[in-house]
Amino acid sequence: MSNDAVILQNKLNRSEARCRDMEEQLRIKKQQWEQAESTYKEAEFHCRRLCEEILVRDSSEIVLGKMYSWDGLSTAAMAMKALTSLRRYNAERTDMQRKLLDISEERRLKIDSLLEQIDVMRSCQEPPLEHPNIPDVESVSDEKTQEPVETTHMPAPAYTAAPPVVEMIIEEDSDVVEADIQDMQEIEKMVQELKPVEREIPVHPAKKVVREQQKKRQEKSMAHMVDLSEYQEKMTGVMWRVLEIIGKDGISAYTDIETRMQELTQDEITKASLRMSVRSLYSMGILAQEQISDPLRSKFMAYRLTEIGHRLFKERYKESPTLSELDIIISQHDNANHGYGIKALWKILSDSGYFDTVSMDRKANTVKLRRGGLYIPDIMAVKDNMTMYIEYECGTHVQADFAAKCNKMLQVTNNVYIVTPNREILQKRIMNQVAIWVKDKGGYKALTGKTVRLTTATALRHENPLEEACWQVIYDMTSDMPTVHI
Repeated sequence: MSNDAVILQNKLNRSEARCRDMEEQLRIKKQQWEQAESTYKEAEFHCRRLCEEILVRDSSEIVLGKMYSWDGLSTAAMAMKALTSLRRYNAERTDMQRKLLDISEERRLKIDSLLEQIDVMRSCQEPPLEHPNIPDVESVSDEKTQEPVETTHMPAPAYTAAPPVVEMIIEEDSDVVEADIQDMQEIEKMVQELKPVEREIPVHPAKKVVREQQKKRQEKSMAHMVDLSEYQEKMTGVMWRVLEIIGKDGISAYTDIETRMQELTQDEITKASLRMSVRSLYSMGILAQEQISDPLRSKFMAYRLTEIGHRLFKERYKESPTLSELDIIISQHDNANHGYGIKALWKILSDSGYFDTVSMDRKANTVKLRRGGLYIPDIMAVKDNMTMYIEYECGTHVQADFAAKCNKMLQVTNNVYIVTPNREILQKRIMNQVAIWVKDKGGYKALTGKTVRLTTATALRHENPLEEACWQVIYDMTSDMPTVHI
């Protein structure tokens, strides 16, 4: 066989091998395509079924005697139609919930007002006079039944017998020990410290707050049944130092815990080790955490001792822990975000140097109103003889509560100052609430001489609050439209 024939034979063999390889690849591809097509058909079936269940709930899509509006549509078009219907459905439900919430808040305010009127009426009623010379009717009737009536006239006594002294009888209980009595005294002391001041605006607790309170009560009831030895075995030196810092200093913010730890240990404990220890304490249920949105910095975590944490601290350091900053803020301001926001606003105004005094103390800021009741501003800033009453609003109040707060402010001052965490809340929430409040009061003419000023915490940080340019939105009550400097 010549060389040319050998070369051609080799080329033929290579071509046949390549063809067989291509056929194998084609077979594998066909299997993959079939599998992908089967998966696509299954996904398409479930997608259309989901869209049908959404569209069936939309009354505008169902017409008696006609085919469904989505028949004949492609899967993509049907999905877009279902998405639009779902968004409309959710928007309608949200609007309905807000209306119901506003109505319920108005009803609650009316009920509170009626209850206050009832209390006033009860307090105004005089108690019946007790004449010392007139004997009790029941006692006279009893004497008549027991003793014969004497015909001689007996003079009425000049005094009434004192009621018998009822002595308190305490039965001994073998389960009550001295430690339990001390615990009861400490609990009573903590309750007095945590007792919030009287609120100027009644606020209906949110579901989140109610669930948190229920969770705390459940933790408290279960904590006394837990064996502390298991927790003590897992505690490390760093964990004990964290427990000591929170329990003795009352520090809650993680950044403050980190700073305090560096001061005590001279940077012997790394930040990573501290972070892992705090996470471990949280996962073990010794610490409770809450994410805080601060208007001047990024979100951070705040911590407090749980009931188990209280027991561990008391067992090791032989004293009760102090109230944490987080507990105090929640007891005074309902939620931590609002409380820490007020604290940040207080720091801005204090560091600005434009005021003689700046106070966020609710007891010190309490103002008694002429018409009765109390008004407690979030911030009270004093410059010479001028006092600014400043409210920090996160946009969480319903319209009824917001209007009630503004009405109380007008009993104290003609200038209403409101600061929000950011521009979005200012524009989308607070400005709308102010506009509705002005309209309900009878329009801007009914508020002549009053001024409402709005701004954000960030803008307030770089401007003089005493100047008009600092406030981004101003309602001077000369027209329906405010002056906006955003």
